[in-house]
Amino acid sequence: MIDRLLERALEEKLRLRDRLESALSKREAERARQDPHARRKPRPCGLTIHPAVGCDRGCLYCYVPSIIKERAVEVNPLSPEQLVLSLLENPYFLPGANGTLLAIGSITEPFLNETISLKTIAYARAFKHLLGNPVQIATKPHYSTNLVEALASALEPRASVLVTIVTLRYASALEPKAPAPEERVEFMKALVERGFYTSLFLRPVIPGVTDMEAEEIFRLSLEAGVKSVVIGTLRVNKEILDRLRVLGEPYKLILSRAREVPAGRAQVAISGGDLKRRIADVARRLGLVVYPSSCSANIASHGLSCAACSMGPCGPLKRLPRVDHDSICSSIELFGERPLQVAVRGSVITIKLRRQARRHRDVIETLLQTVAKRRVMVLLE
Repeated sequence: MIDRLLERALEEKLRLRDRLESALSKREAERARQDPHARRKPRPCGLTIHPAVGCDRGCLYCYVPSIIKERAVEVNPLSPEQLVLSLLENPYFLPGANGTLLAIGSITEPFLNETISLKTIAYARAFKHLLGNPVQIATKPHYSTNLVEALASALEPRASVLVTIVTLRYASALEPKAPAPEERVEFMKALVERGFYTSLFLRPVIPGVTDMEAEEIFRLSLEAGVKSVVIGTLRVNKEILDRLRVLGEPYKLILSRAREVPAGRAQVAISGGDLKRRIADVARRLGLVVYPSSCSANIASHGLSCAACSMGPCGPLKRLPRVDHDSICSSIELFGERPLQVAVRGSVITIKLRRQARRHRDVIETLLQTVAKRRVMVLLE
């Protein structure tokens, strides 16, 4: 029942936090508490982990340059123990195999250079030995046997690894400083041979480019032993659109699919549902499993199931944690609150609390959704 899962996770969170606070100096612990990892809410793909901020690969479709502007790449100063403490200070985080999904990367390439690679591997090792949460890494790395061996030592066995390839022919123009797609294919092959749950990350789908090359990319991935793919739509802002002009004809297709030309740093997703469906059909015809999102690959690699969003359910429904009225009420009481009403309809849990509970609302909603793997809505009377 979810109340037992939640109670055990909260107890483990306190135990680990006390252990790390006593192992670190007061200054180190305070630095960990001030880090953004200590307060960010998880995104749909999980809680993103940043071994660094920034990337100098120069991929034209990337949103990271719009975020960091002219700042140089900054390596996360936290030690592995500090980062884990930062997560344990986060009210939205739960440790353990049924806890918060962790996604390494997001605003950097986790293996951008040796320093960042060592930081990524150290963080992954700390997650494996201290937390046990489901971990996913998305990357476009330079292939080396040393990196594969380091990952085999550091990552928990069921970790999900996404390797990005969106084009073969336009790679030098779109990803000027990234490793060649052929090198990424070799990396995928090495990961599969070491037993990693490896998926192709076909994101972003660039109209006139990725859709035209998808079958060839799929066949290369299959030859490497990869059996699954995550397909994602392109998001653009004004800066990204300006960069993509070099594509020529594909740029016109992108512009025609943009619902608006966003101003400043605002991002919009282009209209790409038809492309995703067409590409997914090709993938399935070739025998690939198509995941609707990156977190779906993480759920699958860890043998879990989730029905917390409209893109699911992911995994067999019979694997979902058991829930009933009493277990939900007991879960809420762990936060010192008593529900006025609880309803479970399909994969949606609706809870009504007194207005005074608003200080706990977001935390209750997030943590219950984490353990129940269902959509949770907390309403206030």
